[in-house]
Amino acid sequence: MEALKKFSLEPNRKTILVLGGSQGARAINNAVLAALDQNGLGEEFQILWQTGKRDYKEVVQKAAKKTKYCALFPFADEMELVYAAADVVVARAGALTLAEITACGLPEVLVPYPHAAGDTQKRNAEDYVRRGMARMIEEKQLGATNRLQETTELMGSPDYATMKETIARETSGKRPAVDMIAEDIIEQIQRARISG
Repeated sequence: MEALKKFSLEPNRKTILVLGGSQGARAINNAVLAALDQNGLGEEFQILWQTGKRDYKEVVQKAAKKTKYCALFPFADEMELVYAAADVVVARAGALTLAEITACGLPEVLVPYPHAAGDTQKRNAEDYVRRGMARMIEEKQLGATNRLQETTELMGSPDYATMKETIARETSGKRPAVDMIAEDIIEQIQRARISG
């Protein structure tokens, strides 16, 4: 598979994708590093980890000592390959991120950004949990749980298959939200050019 080759990942391991956006999410990065310290990573798993540009060097330095089953990058332009390599995603709960992940049919473990205007990320995450497509943990609870253990346990549980089925059902016959948003932006640009 092209996606796994691009990141030098192994096809016989399940891939946990850790996303923090272009800036990264320091709280998520630190939680994953702490989880690697606590229990390491089982032989059947590997991590594909977008650290963000700010934390990249530090995370690479620390993670290299904790696991060899890890591919790190600060940011990727080819997100379709990133998602194609993943089995489950640990991420923030911004609307576009959720739309992309859902369009790819991936179950999610969400850590909403606690300072989002109007607490929108928490509301987004709660909606996905309610609909059976994700699990959520608040950032303030990160120290009390092992992110990786929770994620690997999810992949080994019946909930994982149920979440995938729910996502497939929710997205069946629907155009991905990111496509509709992109088309709307293009249409507005074209209208502005014509009128202006």
